[in-house]
Amino acid sequence: MSNHEGTKESAKKTIVLALPHFLDMFGSYYAMEIMKGVGKAIENYPYDLQLHIFDAVMEEEAIKEHLTAVTRLGGVLFADIDGNRKIINMVRKNKIPYIIMNNIFNDNETNYVGIDNKVAAKEAVQYLIDLGHKKIATITGNPKTQSAIMRLEGYQEALRDNKIQENPEYIVNGAYNREKAQEAMVKLINEKPRPTAIFAASDLMAFGAIMMALKEDVKVPEEISIMGFDNSPLAALGHVTITTVSQPLAEIGMVSAKALIDIIEGNIKQPFQKILKATLIMGSSCRKV
Repeated sequence: MSNHEGTKESAKKTIVLALPHFLDMFGSYYAMEIMKGVGKAIENYPYDLQLHIFDAVMEEEAIKEHLTAVTRLGGVLFADIDGNRKIINMVRKNKIPYIIMNNIFNDNETNYVGIDNKVAAKEAVQYLIDLGHKKIATITGNPKTQSAIMRLEGYQEALRDNKIQENPEYIVNGAYNREKAQEAMVKLINEKPRPTAIFAASDLMAFGAIMMALKEDVKVPEEISIMGFDNSPLAALGHVTITTVSQPLAEIGMVSAKALIDIIEGNIKQPFQKILKATLIMGSSCRKV
């Protein structure tokens, strides 16, 4: 029997797409692309799809109650878990099929699909270094998320590999938020010496940084280069297009959903672990020095 046919039991099952709550989540390019990919994959299979918003600091029992309340739960796609390993413990203990997106794990147990954020960030910062920049700052994402932690580590490793001294004043938390990124940009513009390049851990923050630079009469890229991450539609807005890192978010959603269905139907062995490739996308926000 094919996956498309499924079984009478599987035809009645529900797949939950679980998103951790964060500021402006329904305006988030990340959330929209993940949902698009998951929806596109599941539309060809006899499963219902439910969207659940959860608190990333929920305790194990609360998460269990949240999920087991779902009628005929087939499995769960976690769009992110913000480093909360209690979620993994809960689904394993209760034998709930699952895939975790946007997190990768150094083990032979956890089901995940994502990019290597550390490697992708390191390559982005290396690009800035290859342009001649040595005074490179970063506007980081939410420090509770694995993506933000890994992107910061990639930034730091690129500096170390090139024997560039890390400046703690050049590391500012933007929390994946445009307004906070603008505040971070004001701080960085006024640093002495001012950085010549900034690696922002998301396009939303890069966009905010560029807007603030223009407001402060700091030319991009003539006076400061700005790199983003995500390759969201924001990267192509404005007269300065953002040089960014493209992560295949819709593909992550599609691959994850298809793998989860295969796990539910017993077609593949666990763990399912897949790392997809991130690529550098050239814009006009960076220049040589």
